[in-house]
Amino acid sequence: MPRSGLMVGYGYRQRAAATLTMLYLAVAAAITGCNGSSDPRAAGRGLPAGTLIVVIGPPESAANCRPILGGARRFAAPYPHIQLATAAPSDDRPETLMALCRDLMNQNPTAVCLYVEQPEAARAAAELITRGGALLVTMGRSIPGLLSYGHVEVALPEAAEILGRSLPTILPAAKTPTGATRTQRSYVLLHEDGRDPTASDCYTRFLAAAPAPPEFTRLTERNAAQTSTPPERLIEQMLTEFRSAELVVTLTPQPWLGAEQRFRLLRPSRFVTLTAVPRLWPRLLLGEAAALVGPLDGEIGYAATELAVQGLMLVPDAPRRRFVRCELVTADRLEDFARRYAAAAGMDPGELLPLSLAPTTQGASP
Repeated sequence: MPRSGLMVGYGYRQRAAATLTMLYLAVAAAITGCNGSSDPRAAGRGLPAGTLIVVIGPPESAANCRPILGGARRFAAPYPHIQLATAAPSDDRPETLMALCRDLMNQNPTAVCLYVEQPEAARAAAELITRGGALLVTMGRSIPGLLSYGHVEVALPEAAEILGRSLPTILPAAKTPTGATRTQRSYVLLHEDGRDPTASDCYTRFLAAAPAPPEFTRLTERNAAQTSTPPERLIEQMLTEFRSAELVVTLTPQPWLGAEQRFRLLRPSRFVTLTAVPRLWPRLLLGEAAALVGPLDGEIGYAATELAVQGLMLVPDAPRRRFVRCELVTADRLEDFARRYAAAAGMDPGELLPLSLAPTTQGASP
């Protein structure tokens, strides 16, 4: 798949180029393998040679597509009996996913791991896979009412809780222009309560963990699940209403992952969100992102492929649901996180870091 879909150019100040270059060198020098799960060959039933497992990731343009597929390849690499095929739809239309699944099912795979972002849009493709007799493992969001062998998801509600309780670290006490210590901080919140159970849990757990006034004041909030207004516009509305807001908390990463990276914040506002994909690392280094909370995305593909193998081998009492945990990533922790992220994806760090930067101007634009 083309690199351009996942390595969108960033318009950032030239002063970041040296920082990113040093990060690349540090990651390249330190990259090591991640801790994997137990050897699937320990189960009682072996796999015949040429066992075909297909892993279908999110659309090619998704920021986590290549790491997820790389994690699947990392799991399969030591096992010569596994024939692994990885693919991704070229866009996010349901008909594109359906056509891809038809082509892959013509190869008669024994198992398929399918990434799901929009459950109803993916339902027909998932049903095609199960009707074709392949063992199905879903990743991302589960599809209500669909009988799959297993499911792998990111522990997003826990990530929202981590973000809430980390606000004092993300926005510590600061000095005023007169030299006084200011402990009271403020933020605005974008969430998706009601979109689905996971989004509602994220909202509830963030609020439960976030510190209360007067130390931290939630100036206002918007629910992106209850309006057709783009989330970028909702953020602009909140910052227009409260120009003093120091932090924009978004419990969805959608505003920051547009293919053209056009939406930016005016200083001094910064944002935090629930993803830690490489596309946002430069914004973290430059200070526009105060922190990111997300998983090692390669572990999603790794865990799904392992689940598929365990299902094919009839491993007794194997867990059918896996949760990939998240961690708080700040600029000072990024070097270590980037090393582990690349290793989990089985990728060279140079494929993850956008090192070619061009000048830009700040500001929120459509």
